[in-house]
Amino acid sequence: NISQADLDRLVEKNPDMVNLYPLVAAQEGILFHARMSPDSEVYHEQLCLNVINAFDPDKFAQAWQVVVNRHDVLKSSYHWDELPHTLQLVHEKVTLPVTQLDWQNKTEEEFEEALQQLMQEQRQKGFDFQKPPIMRLLLIKSADSWRILIDFHHVLLDGWSTSMMYGEVLTVYGALLKGDSWELPESPQYIEFVEWMFEQDQQRLADFWSDYLRGFT
Repeated sequence: NISQADLDRLVEKNPDMVNLYPLVAAQEGILFHARMSPDSEVYHEQLCLNVINAFDPDKFAQAWQVVVNRHDVLKSSYHWDELPHTLQLVHEKVTLPVTQLDWQNKTEEEFEEALQQLMQEQRQKGFDFQKPPIMRLLLIKSADSWRILIDFHHVLLDGWSTSMMYGEVLTVYGALLKGDSWELPESPQYIEFVEWMFEQDQQRLADFWSDYLRGFT
């Protein structure tokens, strides 16, 4: 529930807005702590993979963009300034930042040292929650392999949805390598989960957890 003036202001600043809705409780908590401790890396998710087989970085980046295009939550930004409560805003289209680095001239020791420094720099860089996407992809070429570095904030994804996202990326990537079309299951949008959560009896849920956790401190 926001005023027309608030909505107009959001649209003016984000003309590509296609949807707007509140956060669920878990997101509220994560974002609260992230804003209270902006230098904390607690909710900064980072995955580094080593690929020793043939690898096409351009097709891999393309596969990631296909998956980002499919899911509204990956195209969302988060806004709270002058609003009664924090809202997530879905953008019509966002481009996943992809950086390719050529470190083939580094020795194995130099590569690993530079990689650790890069990972730390990415964690310290953090994210601007009002500028989507809240994730980025780095592809680093070594002398004999590729390293894939994926950074995103936990406000976007939990463990289950992260594994599903990776699965979709690999499905699309495999199809692109073969020059085939890909088939992915119909994907429910995050707003459906938000709506379901707000339809629940909040008092009943509070009573359940109060009873379940009775005796714990």
